[in-house]
Formats: sequence, C-alpha cells, structure tokens
Amino acid sequence: MTLTAAHIKIDRQTNTLYAQGSPDSVDADSNLVYTSTPVFTEKGDEPMHGDFIEYNFKIKRGKITMGTTKMDPGYYKGEQINKIGEKTLLVKTGYFTSCEYIDNPHFYFKSDQMRMKVKDKVVAKPIVFYIADVPLGWFPFGIFPNKRGRHSGIVIPKYGENRVGGRFLRDMGYYWVPNDYFDAKFLVDFYDKIGFSYSTDFRYKIRYLLNGSLSGEYFPRDPSSGLRKERWRIRYNHSQTIDPTLRISGNGSFVSDKNFSRQLSSNVDDRLNQNLTSTLSLNKSWKGTKNSMSLSFYRNENLSTE
Repeated sequence: MTLTAAHIKIDRQTNTLYAQGSPDSVDADSNLVYTSTPVFTEKGDEPMHGDFIEYNFKIKRGKITMGTTKMDPGYYKGEQINKIGEKTLLVKTGYFTSCEYIDNPHFYFKSDQMRMKVKDKVVAKPIVFYIADVPLGWFPFGIFPNKRGRHSGIVIPKYGENRVGGRFLRDMGYYWVPNDYFDAKFLVDFYDKIGFSYSTDFRYKIRYLLNGSLSGEYFPRDPSSGLRKERWRIRYNHSQTIDPTLRISGNGSFVSDKNFSRQLSSNVDDRLNQNLTSTLSLNKSWKGTKNSMSLSFYRNENLSTE
C-alpha cells in the first residue's frame, strides 16, 4: 500500500491512519480548497483520491470522504466511500461517468447507494441519469460491470455537441462476447435535433483459418435537414484459409449516397476520402507441382465524379 498526502497521522494503539490535504484557498461558495490531498494506492488497483482518509491497516478497513477513482469503463465518485473488505466498497451518494472531467462531468449516473466489487461489478439503487445536471431518467437499480479484459457488458455513452445534430449521447449499447472467436457491438446514438441512429460491428477470428469483420451504420433521418431519409453504410473485411492450397480474402464498403462519409463520419480521414474501394481475391496452388492460379476482382468508385 502507498499513501501520499500533505498531512498523515498514525495512531499505533488503534492501528489507524488519518490523512488529509492542506487548506489553500476558498472557492466561489466560500468552501475551503485543499492541496496535496490524499492519494491511496493498493498494488494492482487504481489510485483512490479523497479529501480525507481514515484507514485501519490491521483489519484493512477504512473510509474516504469525497473520494474518486477510476474503474473500467469509467470514473466513480462518492461523498463517502467505506472499504469493508479486501475488494468491496460501499459508496454513499455515488456518481459514475465515462466523462474524464469527474469533478464536473457533462453527464453522469447518480445513486444514493452503491456497492462496488473491485474488478467485478457495481450494484446501485436507485439511479438517476443526468445531462448537464438536469435529470433525464430514473431506474430502480442497476448493475455495471467493471471487469478488466474482454467481457460482455453495457457500453457507456459519450456526451458531446456538434453543429448538425446538436447535443448527443454517442455509443450507447451492449458489447457481446459469446466465445473466444466472436464478438459483436450493438450501439445507438441519440441527437436532440434528429433523434436516433444505429450501428453494429461483428468481428470473428479463428487462428490460422479465419479472420474478418462486418460493420454497418443506419440513420433513419437525414442529419443535415432532420427530414425522413434513410442513409446507411456497410463495410466488410474477410480472410480465410480453406486448406493449405486455397485462400480467399476481400474487403470493401458500400454507402447509400456519395455524401455519407463527408457529412456523417466522425473520422477526419474518412470524411476526406472520396473513393469507395472493394477487392476480392482467390489464390489456389497444387501440391507437388509449380502450378498456381490467382483470381482477383477490384472496384474503385470516385464519389465526386461517380
């Protein structure tokens, strides 16, 4: 364990440790602002920050006032965090967000009670969803996975704003991992000016045999006008070794209209690219001979000139 703070006091009779920062100034509401506040780290875990820490290093229990920590896939904050077990935390008036500005997040989930199992899951009740401190949704309870590595679970959205769609919540959805060879992501975006859009991404891989992906995007409304107009894009990539002498591979993309990438993509390189390219190739050889055969298909379309 490692603890850094402006002030640390240890009571050896009770095996209790106290840590806090130094008063530095006051904020606009006349509240004290502290510097060098405590940072508590246990090996293998993310650091926990707080205004005040009390910890019994014999029974390994303690509490943190106004504590914050990072646990995949986001950040947690609690007005009081009690450590009641080696990997169990109880949080009073807790906040969860994937926004990096944990002290003043653009959006967050707030709960009166949270029980956090480090590297496992978080159970909270009730839950209120806020955007810019305005409550928009209420749930009686919720379970958030915070495991590391590859596993199924809810995808936490990102909040932002752009000129076309207005304020948005992007990439809400679910990530599904049924086995070691396949995974899929189902996502929904919400824009306050144009409503919902949808995307999905499938990936598959069997070492030495098969590798590929299929993704798609769908907009029921035109983001530039808000009018009813279906727009979509499909992309694929596939490589397969059928046997040691036969291999097939290909990749490509298809769009509903020539302005899809330029108007709707969040990737700069994608917006600037004005070519649609698709390829497909088959390679065959015969054992014991020098004979081989290759067949290939190539298609390129300039979206500006069509």
